[in-house]
Amino acid sequence: MDRKEGKRVRRFFGIARGIARLIGLVGLGLAGVVVFLYVNTGPLPPPERPGIDWRFRDGTPLPGGDAPVEVPLAAISPALIEATLAVEDRRFYRHFGLDPIRIAGALVHNLRAGRLMEGGSTITQQLARNAYLSHERTWSRKLREAVLALKLERTLTKEAILERYLNTIYYGNGAYGVEAAARLYFGKSAADLTLPEAALLAGIPKGPALYEPFAHPEAALARRREVLRAMVDAGTLSPEEADRAAEAPLALVRRKPAPDLYGYAREAAVRFLEAELGLPRAVQPYAGLTVTLTLDPKAMQAAEAALARRLPAGDADGLTAAIVAADPADGGIRALVGGRDFRTEPFDRTAARRPPGSAFKPIVYLAALEAGMTPLSVVDSKPTVFVYDGGRTYAPKNYGDRYYGPITMLRAVKRSDNIYAVSALMAAGAEAVVRRAHDLGIRSPLPAVPALALGAQGVTPLELAEAYTTLAAGGLHAPLHLVERVETKDGRVLYEARPKREPAADPATVFVLTRLLEGVFDVGETPEAMGTAALIAADIHRPVAGKSGTTATDAWMAGYTPDLAVVVWVGRDDARPIDDRIAGPVAKHLFADVLEGALRDVPPHLFPIPDGVAAAYVDEASGRATCGRGTLVYFVRGTEPPAPCGLAAGSGPAEREGRPPAPPAERRASLIDRFRQLFGDPISGR
Repeated sequence: MDRKEGKRVRRFFGIARGIARLIGLVGLGLAGVVVFLYVNTGPLPPPERPGIDWRFRDGTPLPGGDAPVEVPLAAISPALIEATLAVEDRRFYRHFGLDPIRIAGALVHNLRAGRLMEGGSTITQQLARNAYLSHERTWSRKLREAVLALKLERTLTKEAILERYLNTIYYGNGAYGVEAAARLYFGKSAADLTLPEAALLAGIPKGPALYEPFAHPEAALARRREVLRAMVDAGTLSPEEADRAAEAPLALVRRKPAPDLYGYAREAAVRFLEAELGLPRAVQPYAGLTVTLTLDPKAMQAAEAALARRLPAGDADGLTAAIVAADPADGGIRALVGGRDFRTEPFDRTAARRPPGSAFKPIVYLAALEAGMTPLSVVDSKPTVFVYDGGRTYAPKNYGDRYYGPITMLRAVKRSDNIYAVSALMAAGAEAVVRRAHDLGIRSPLPAVPALALGAQGVTPLELAEAYTTLAAGGLHAPLHLVERVETKDGRVLYEARPKREPAADPATVFVLTRLLEGVFDVGETPEAMGTAALIAADIHRPVAGKSGTTATDAWMAGYTPDLAVVVWVGRDDARPIDDRIAGPVAKHLFADVLEGALRDVPPHLFPIPDGVAAAYVDEASGRATCGRGTLVYFVRGTEPPAPCGLAAGSGPAEREGRPPAPPAERRASLIDRFRQLFGDPISGR
């Protein structure tokens, strides 16, 4: 290239750079004009109220929720205002919405970190973010935040900005705004807060999950000392006043409103949004979310009424409870209650592992039926030493050291015979029982040992509910889910549940097990014929199958109808021994109350009979098949006993059509009476 041509090239690139600079300057100028016009003209957009819009599955709002209680600035303690300014934005009254000094410090920090970190935000910027923007950590969001902060400063007074901020900031435990926080933590209005109380509240917004005083009192007190030191540095407090305030006790006052049973589901959903959608807890209230849960209002109201009746707060010798109800059709959780009151008992017991006792036995019996046992298989109920793992021994006992001699599975399930259950596990194989438990929905680790038959290993109420829901669905398994749908304020769907049921067990075997578990509710004419849940038989007006469970520290009642599965746990958080004469009946009554209350508008349904099932009449006492008399027992086809009257059991016209054989006249009359007891008289309507 000669000198003349090189000169032309340099001139060309010089002109191009000049044009690019001109375009850049024009762009910056236009952007500046747009920002100027936006900041100085037009009203503010309507702010988003913080909090999540929680909905039942039918679209109606959940009780309670996150809406803040708004108060004017004049009704807020001056100590709280001074503490907030000292720790959040000391130059609030001297900047124009942006603080160049803080921005410079944050910029250096971000550049050193190599990514955008939080920092440098004034109270005005925080209000802009909370009221109008998401909490994503991007430069574009920070830019929009800065522009909105300028507009807020041009549109509102400093006092109005501070008032909005204090009425919308999050203080933990569902409390948005200083008034809600003051009432929650100290039982008083924000206007009446003392200096120690004000300093404690002012420290919470930096990290509500870390500094809320109910769960983290020591961290809250340490944060209070930081706030008091900031007030000294700001000149609003003397060192002596700060020292006295720092020594003040943490005088929290827990409110006594109506118990909050919905907080457990809200908290579980918040954890789901964090884990599955990547939405941090602190971001969720300001994301404009509508979250529809699978909860059913009737089921939750039934749980609320049942707890108030059977286990009122402050009563029952320290007992608490967990309740899970789920729909077999899709695994949707219709009721979830982790304690008697979320405000005073925020720990969610539905996710806590506790030994289920005999409530685990249906899983053992399912594996035993699959291994070839039948409802008429006989085991000698007597003190027995079981040998396993090449010489280890296990010697279970029956409740009250009561044994029944030779007993069928039919009777053993009713009477909750421990010797039979362990024998069934040994016959099926402990590993097979563990596999079957996991197939049904139990995820907790389970040791393959004989004690597993008696529920010695901890599982959660949610896991047990998933297993029973699978049985209620005839062996079809769908993981339980609580969140149905998540969408933004502009209608964008972030998540929608798409439950899918997979076969987990043979329907015929599950039906045979279900019929055995229906016997748990039998009243019976003799103690031996009475089921362990006979206490609540008269309270349940529909076909139901289930199993009670009791350990030294826990009482359970779990069961299902074709429409709903319910699991109830009753016990103490510290695992102290319970009196099963109190806790056992409480668990059973809670179960009956929730089941019937949740299904009060649903007609009773029979358990559908699948293919591959046969029926025979059996004398319960002897375990022998009869010719049309005794108890109607179902079997997996091919395992039924031969009928003594010349016709093979389960082979008549009714059975070939999938119906049980017709009972004799006297038996039919008693069945009609039972039908009237359950469903009313079809003629009179009573």
